[in-house]
Amino acid sequence: MRYLKLILCFGLSCAGLIHAQPSLSSYKTSTDQLARLQLSANIIEQQYCSDEDGTTLSLVLRLNYANTGTIPVLLDKRKPVIGKIMVSSNLEALAKQEYEYNPSFYFDLPRLGFDPRITPKESSFVTLRPGESFSIDTNIGLPLYDGTEDTEDDLRAGNHILQVVAWTWHYLNRPLAYREQWRNQGYLWSESLTSIPTPFTVEEQREFVKCSK
Repeated sequence: MRYLKLILCFGLSCAGLIHAQPSLSSYKTSTDQLARLQLSANIIEQQYCSDEDGTTLSLVLRLNYANTGTIPVLLDKRKPVIGKIMVSSNLEALAKQEYEYNPSFYFDLPRLGFDPRITPKESSFVTLRPGESFSIDTNIGLPLYDGTEDTEDDLRAGNHILQVVAWTWHYLNRPLAYREQWRNQGYLWSESLTSIPTPFTVEEQREFVKCSK
């Protein structure tokens, strides 16, 4: 299945290796409604690539986490894991959860940086005061229709809307004890975030490069 190479799928055995991420939203609030983060995903580079599995739109995303609340927030600085990708034809379809591309997958956790021996350290987190933001780049790949029957359900030329879900907690340890331990530094963020919608275009005329492994 071609999604394995795009998103580093691993299999059902990975499902229990990581603390479950909470439910999704464009931003999350703490119980006292003071801690808020908003995620945006800006496309800073894109190219079309091809290999024996088909054609792909490769995107470099700059994820920007903005503290839109009223108290400082502690956020992990490590490269994020994209837990979900959602592509729709327009904003109306996105609001109705009508997706052109919306895969479900499990991750090869070791290759993505998960190590059960690693525990949270305060030095791995950045403190975002109200109004401050933190950015980090990551990569995703979107499968493209290439005229064959096997790619019939993949993305076609035209305008699209993208959202991604980023996991923010990279450890097997549950965050509550650390949230209490570091509370003088700010509210420890551990919930997943869904980015605000990002428009992009799949061009009709494309120049392809060989997909990197």
